[in-house]
Amino acid sequence: ADTRAVLAELDDARAEKAGDLAHGRPGHGLMLATDTGLAAAEAARKLARAMPQADDRAVADAILLAGADAAAFDAFASTILAWLAGKAEEQDTCARAWLLASRVASQAHELNMDRTQTAAKLVATLKDCHV
Repeated sequence: ADTRAVLAELDDARAEKAGDLAHGRPGHGLMLATDTGLAAAEAARKLARAMPQADDRAVADAILLAGADAAAFDAFASTILAWLAGKAEEQDTCARAWLLASRVASQAHELNMDRTQTAAKLVATLKDCHV
């Protein structure tokens, strides 16, 4: 409820999408509510649902969207981590994939790694979940 109040300054559709990305952190949701952030989050959701049958073009497009800027990468990573966390309760392979993805995302920030390369590593963790 507090997240929605903070996001009230956005139009309804963008506020709803930002609220989904916020995970209880309104400031984080606002940061990710950019055009690139929302596009990257949607690409991550589609990719996660399509795995392991996602076609190469969809994978490449998602990785490029994630590398657009910091908001796009953070939205992409946050969406992948949330999806893996949800699946981790059902599958051991997804729990291990979530741990790996968390480590990759954390190191990306700490080491100022290239966003596109890091996004590719995060996509690989999705594949690990579907083994």
